[in-house]
Amino acid sequence: MKKILSIVVGLLIVGGFAATGNLDKLQQLIGGEQTNQIQATAPAQPAVQKVEQPAKTEPVKTTVVKKVEKKKPAKKIEVAKAEPKQKVNKDNYGYRDEGICGSAPRIKGAFDKKLLSMAKRYRLQYPYTFVNVTNTVNKTGRLPKCYLTKRQAEDRGWSRGRDLWNSSPGHSIGGNRFGNYEGRLPKNVGQFIEADVDFDGDRRGAKRLVFVKNSKNRWLQWLTVDHYDSFHKVDPTR
Repeated sequence: MKKILSIVVGLLIVGGFAATGNLDKLQQLIGGEQTNQIQATAPAQPAVQKVEQPAKTEPVKTTVVKKVEKKKPAKKIEVAKAEPKQKVNKDNYGYRDEGICGSAPRIKGAFDKKLLSMAKRYRLQYPYTFVNVTNTVNKTGRLPKCYLTKRQAEDRGWSRGRDLWNSSPGHSIGGNRFGNYEGRLPKNVGQFIEADVDFDGDRRGAKRLVFVKNSKNRWLQWLTVDHYDSFHKVDPTR
């Protein structure tokens, strides 16, 4: 019973100190020595070391540098420009006879196609001129005005074996007599006249036109391409 009373009294005392805020004094009076003993006998707690965590390092951003290859400029492809087509006079059958003696003025005839065919057959370089000269002889009995006799050409400075165009450009030798000494042409038909054919300068070639002067039958004409060794009758009427 005494123990119970002492406990109650103790509780009342503690409550009084607690109500007055003097709990610390109570501890000093009653349990000071005991707390000191408890602290002395209590095992010392190891000091907690603060482990410093390593600072977070942000991942280093690596930038990949792409090697940019410079594009070489494309090579310019030079396209060869086509040369403009030159106009060709339809009257010359597609051949370029301009500047050749006898190519002008244009003398049309009824047998131009046959004459042109003959010129091609004997491989004349200027077939249109051949057609024009034969038409002129057939209609007028004379050669075109661009023809010069040997004497006329010599008076202009030409000599045999030289280039006629050095002294008389655009002209040809024609109008001289042909003797027919080998007798390869008909006899007793009149006087023969010769004229160069297919001449474009330099020395005289082997091609000649031979016709009968002042003949009523104007188609008494012959072509030789081998300097009088052979003759071919120019007669488109047949």
